Amino acid sequence: MIKKNVQNLISWVHTSRIKNTNSVTIKKKVSYLKRNKRYKPFPFDKQEVTIKKFFPLSKSDKLYFDFFYSVNNIASPDYIPLGLYYSFIEPVLNNRLLTAAIKDKNFYQLFMKDIPAPKTIMRKINGIYYNEDFQQIVPDDEFISELNKNYDKLILKPSVESGAGKSIYLFQKKNNFLSDNNVKLSSVFFSSYKPDFIIQEFVNQHPYFKKFNPSSNNTIRIFTYRSVKNDCINVLHTLLRIGKEGSYLDHDNFGGVAISIKGNFHFNECSYTIDGDKKTIYNDISFKDEGKVPYISEIQNLAKQIAGKIFYARLLAMDFTIDENGKPLLLEINCWNNGVSQYQMNNGSLFNEFTLEILEYCKSVGKKKKILII
Repeated sequence: MIKKNVQNLISWVHTSRIKNTNSVTIKKKVSYLKRNKRYKPFPFDKQEVTIKKFFPLSKSDKLYFDFFYSVNNIASPDYIPLGLYYSFIEPVLNNRLLTAAIKDKNFYQLFMKDIPAPKTIMRKINGIYYNEDFQQIVPDDEFISELNKNYDKLILKPSVESGAGKSIYLFQKKNNFLSDNNVKLSSVFFSSYKPDFIIQEFVNQHPYFKKFNPSSNNTIRIFTYRSVKNDCINVLHTLLRIGKEGSYLDHDNFGGVAISIKGNFHFNECSYTIDGDKKTIYNDISFKDEGKVPYISEIQNLAKQIAGKIFYARLLAMDFTIDENGKPLLLEINCWNNGVSQYQMNNGSLFNEFTLEILEYCKSVGKKKKILII
């Protein structure tokens, strides 16, 4: 009984923290829309929302409906508030304990050998340094000298939890040394950089995707769902994420935008910032005039192939880039804390035709897993 009460308390604290954080976030977003005279309350009196049939909605939950509706003018009954998604739906569908290793980019080469990815130069795993082939190395001055001699650009990312562009460095050769602004790639840097990481050769992006913002790696984000009914892998959303001018990061937290690529492989008419601002033209490029976006079918097939290898996470967000030769490359697999606002800003429903299936399953299985709704 004591163990059960402690588990319930931990779950309650975790859920409360998530919901409080999302409550503060959505209030700020709605306030921003009100200040810019773009706020429109969701028509709850005319539209019965799906999630309310399964879970109680708090005031902040309802604000998400207001926010998405104000941004895109889509009165979808299938919006999913972020507090409920992060605290309940995702934990039911994705087993964090059994998918933890998948968060580590260093292991893609081991269990995703047939999936193309950027060339790895060096990695740090559990505090130990290795080369591409997982042989232990020492990043001494001789090793650094070889990097400076052989590469013009290298990108370093934390191998786990690099979401929103945290602790990422783009080292570029200047005066025969690789550096990121005032940070020089050196043995001193390695000793001071605490997280485990992966260093990869910089990918020269395909001209089609590079044109939207030449300074950033503009990536394709695929959101997939493994059905609880038939175990089939389904692509729910496909986005192009474009970085802010001058930034090498594509994340909307740094001023970038995301735009949906529809089922016919054409863009939606507009992209969205993190605050819901619309942009129909980016870098003087009109999205509606772009025609068919190349390589999307190949990327979606790769995403399905990857999702088929991961049995303990039914919701996955995967990032891809296309190199200059038109080859799709896997950059990252996200198993939890997936940013789901951009899908709903762009397309309305988060889970599309699978909404009822997912909510019914989460309601039933969540009780058995002792995941609390507060």
